[in-house]
Amino acid sequence: MDYISILRPLIDRFPNNNLLVQFYAYLNNSLFLVDVYKRRVQIIIELLQQKTLSSEEIQSIGEELSDLVGRIVESKIGLENIILRLKALL
Repeated sequence: MDYISILRPLIDRFPNNNLLVQFYAYLNNSLFLVDVYKRRVQIIIELLQQKTLSSEEIQSIGEELSDLVGRIVESKIGLENIILRLKALL
């Protein structure tokens, strides 16, 4: 379900509803982060395909991937909570 499209008309009808504005901002930010994380993972894959990486570089890349996974899980949990709250409103 496209919650951004659902929220737009609601915000137009209730522009002073801070909760709707907050949900809309969070969802937009999450979509932006998905693009950023996808690009970063693509860059990491390209780095890993190089044959001349040192063990320190591989370790650093692994740590970055671990950090990205943590951020993705946090974002997913936040989105699931927002979606549950939106479903309760609708």
